[in-house]
Order: sequence, then structure tokens, then C-alpha cells
Amino acid sequence: MSRPELEHYLRSRVAALPGVEIHERCEVVEPVAEGADGAGGRITGVRLLRVNSEPEVVAAELFVDATGRGNRGATWLRALGYDPAPEERIDSGLVYVSREYRRRPDDAEADAYLVGAEADAPRGGVALSAEGDRWLVTLFGMADDVPPTDPAGYHAFAARLPVPDLYHLLQRLEPLSAPRLMRIPVSVRHRYERLERFPEGYLVLGDALCQFNPSYGQGMTVAACEAAALRECLAQNPGDGLAGRFFRRAARITDVPWDMSVGGDLRFPFVEGPRTARVRLLNRYVARLHRAAAAHPSVGRAFLRVANLQDPPQRLFAPAVLGRVLLTRPPARSMDAPEAAGRRARSTGRRTLSS
Repeated sequence: MSRPELEHYLRSRVAALPGVEIHERCEVVEPVAEGADGAGGRITGVRLLRVNSEPEVVAAELFVDATGRGNRGATWLRALGYDPAPEERIDSGLVYVSREYRRRPDDAEADAYLVGAEADAPRGGVALSAEGDRWLVTLFGMADDVPPTDPAGYHAFAARLPVPDLYHLLQRLEPLSAPRLMRIPVSVRHRYERLERFPEGYLVLGDALCQFNPSYGQGMTVAACEAAALRECLAQNPGDGLAGRFFRRAARITDVPWDMSVGGDLRFPFVEGPRTARVRLLNRYVARLHRAAAAHPSVGRAFLRVANLQDPPQRLFAPAVLGRVLLTRPPARSMDAPEAAGRRARSTGRRTLSS
């Protein structure tokens, strides 16, 4: 489904909950606190600015900043007399361009196509079937190798992907929109769990807490896990110390996907960041695991369950997975790389084709 369809559904579910009131056409100016003079401080409300109205304060016992990548957390905390959270940053230089196409019955071999980027080919793409008889197609590149926004250049970029299936699909489809470009800012992790002072009644969740490289598809999953952790923390004790308990839980949730995302970005030599021995070792292992997944669907399923946070990373070192990874030979050098990748992709079956 498309992102607007998903958000509409979730919004309708939230709006139907008892006690929920949604304020539309308003902007959060800042949280309001009492005693935020270095002696503690507690959030007492939020200042809202409605359309054609003066700012007003809405009383609140708990303020949750879920304002995403454009959050003003550092500014709000400084205004309350607190230091902002330390940050970890990595810039993959990701740019993606999306376009919609008409979807007709039997116009493709699969319901979804996925071509992942490789260290020597930092580009990829995805085509997803969606509501409204549409294909949602996104091509992405990194650094200076990014998809053009003109239709001819868009298709030419797809032809350069490591796997040809997505390009062949586009050749058969009728476009419904012009290509639209999105330049992704750097990935940022705010380490709120490391702060010694923090106002009571103030929490941060979702992209406002950690902004992932979206090509790995982990942001909404992490946000959902954080929401479940917040529910448990509130059920156990909604009083003093809530922020510290929640941020420690959220940090444990974030550790695995952040390490996977950062490690994946550091496969590319132009991405700056510390390449520790652990990162280099894991990236070499994952490269071999991907080769094994082309021949053993069970290995591919194990990787996807870890990538989608359904299983812990240790699952990739289980004997059944590790044995197939170690015994899988590198691909034959005599075969053309895109052709070989295409054959591996088609061997995965009708439902999904992947590199």
C-alpha cells in the first residue's frame, strides 16, 4: 500500500479510540514547563498556534515529540534550560526519485521488485504494487550517481541497475506521473539516554529520536516498537523517571537497526564514518550471506526477518544459516554480472524478485 493509504488507516484507528482528540490546522510552538531553571523542571503543557488565532497553551502531563526529521528538539531543550542530546551522524548521500505507473492484470511476473545497491554499484530501485491499480516505483542512487528526473533519463538509470528485471518492467508500463526527486538528509541518532538532566514529562519518539536511511525500511518499525515500549513504561510507572526509563528502552530497540543501517552505508567507500573491525567483519559476512541467499531461500528469509526486526541478529549465525553461507561459492567470473544477477533474481519465485 502507499504511504498516504497507510497513514489514513492509522489515523482513522487512532481517531476512533476513546479519549482521543485530534487538533487540526495548528502548529506546536514549544512545550511549556515550570521550574526549568536548573533545579529540575516538569512539562505542564504545550503552546499551540492555530490558523487565524493567537497562541494558546494546552495543559498536558506528558509531551511526546514525534515531529519527525524536522524536529526542533535541540531548540526546545535549550529554551527550557537543558542541553540537547549528543548526536551520531552519517551521510550516505542518498537521493531517490519516485514515479507512478498504471498496473494491469498480468503485466508483471511479480507483485514487488527489489534491486539492492552494491558496493561497486551504489544504485537500486523498488517497484511495489499498490491500491488504485498502480505501481509505485522508486529508483535511488548515492553520491554523484543519482536518478535523473526526466523520463528518458529515469529509464536509462533503471537500465544500469545490477538486476535488469525492474528496467524490463518499466518498459512495459504506462506512466501516471512525472518523476519526483527526494534528497534525504543525513541519518542522525539523538542519544537522549546519555543525558543526565532532562525535564519530567518530556519524551521523544520516532524519527525525532533516530532518523534512519529510508532505503532500509526500518523507521516505522522502530517507531512502532518504541510506542509499545512507551505503553509498557507508562503501565509500570507513569511518574518521575519516566524519560530515563523510556530512553534506555528505546536505545536498546534502536541499537540493532542503527548498526545495520550504518554498517550497510559504510560498505560504500565514499561514505565517511568509522569502519571498525566489527563493521568490516559483519559487512564481509553479509556479502557472503547475500550470495548464499541467491541459492538458498531459507537464508534469504532469515536475513529479511532480521532486517525487518522480527528476529535478533544472532539468527544469521544459526548453524543452518552459517553452514550455507560458508559453503556457498562465489559466482562464476565468466558470466556477465547483470545477467547472472537477473538469473538469481528470477530463481527466487513468482511473488518477489530481488537481487
